[in-house]
Amino acid sequence: ANDVVGTTNGTATNVTFATSGGKTYSVFNGSTSKIDLGSGAFNFGTGALTVSGWIYFASIPSGAASAILLGRGVTGATTPQYSGFALAGYSNTAYWYTGGGGSYSNATQAITTGQWYHMVGTRSGTTTKFYIDGTLVSTVTTPFVYDVDNALNASIGAIYTTGWFTVM
Repeated sequence: ANDVVGTTNGTATNVTFATSGGKTYSVFNGSTSKIDLGSGAFNFGTGALTVSGWIYFASIPSGAASAILLGRGVTGATTPQYSGFALAGYSNTAYWYTGGGGSYSNATQAITTGQWYHMVGTRSGTTTKFYIDGTLVSTVTTPFVYDVDNALNASIGAIYTTGWFTVM
């Protein structure tokens, strides 16, 4: 297995924790906070994958920034160009990216601030699917299966701002 609940520990930077309704969650400041999972996490290669999590946007970045629920790579740098995956929010839109070999797929759905969303991105073969709150909102089929492995670190809650989704 490439990842199992409880086997990947992260390093939190500028993250606070809050509790509501008996649930504890991470609060990110929108500029310098993240939980760095290292480069060994989430090596899915070309296999089937499912990535999910809950996110609440107090604000949603625009311009050259994107808020990442969970991501690894997806950089515009020459190597590894567009290699990786990300569940993200940008310009009032939620995104599920998978990519590799200089190309990527991009499934999207409009979102708003001030509410919780359960986001799920899947990939099986050449098909990626994006679900929000249990509803399939986008299906994208690509000509080949992207290898999402790369040497970049995986992270939770980061803001990607340089290149195109290069971890800050």
